[in-house]
Amino acid sequence: MMVIWGTTLYGKTDEVPGVFHVATECSHLYYFPLLPHKSYLVLEHTSSGFRGIPINRSWKSLGVAWLRAVLTVLLIFSGVYTLTELFGTKFHFSLLNSIATTVGLSLALWRSYHWRRLRYATYERAIQLATAAGFNEVGMLAIGVHFGKISAEQAAATRQTLAEAGVQEVLAPGAAVIAPPRR
Repeated sequence: MMVIWGTTLYGKTDEVPGVFHVATECSHLYYFPLLPHKSYLVLEHTSSGFRGIPINRSWKSLGVAWLRAVLTVLLIFSGVYTLTELFGTKFHFSLLNSIATTVGLSLALWRSYHWRRLRYATYERAIQLATAAGFNEVGMLAIGVHFGKISAEQAAATRQTLAEAGVQEVLAPGAAVIAPPRR
């Protein structure tokens, strides 16, 4: 019997599209997250892993990871049960219940990936994460543009001024490429 064990990132949340998201590295057994190790502010995924900054444990990310894992397992069991009921010899009202449960679990799992409160960071949370990660002025500009606090034209002018002052085009100077999680 083959055992699938390793670590990988789970619980993608607090996303600021094009800038970063938060994810938690967890040990897994058959891709079910078990033990959390640390949370990261992920700036980008690369061929050799991802570029990110370790941050304090994100309980939101961990909760999202476990929520999605539990919903996936329940959906698999519900789907198998529904199929056995569907191909049974007699029609039972329990079939309607199992179909409703399977559809409900499917919608809940889909919603866990698309619900704004779980997926995206608020402006305040984005600033809090960026400050904790040591973002420079360029990184703060990217957040401001995303949330409409500053126009793209104003950001470009400010970037030009920062470039003339010698500020690098780096979102977070402390970001490092982190080896791919063991699968």
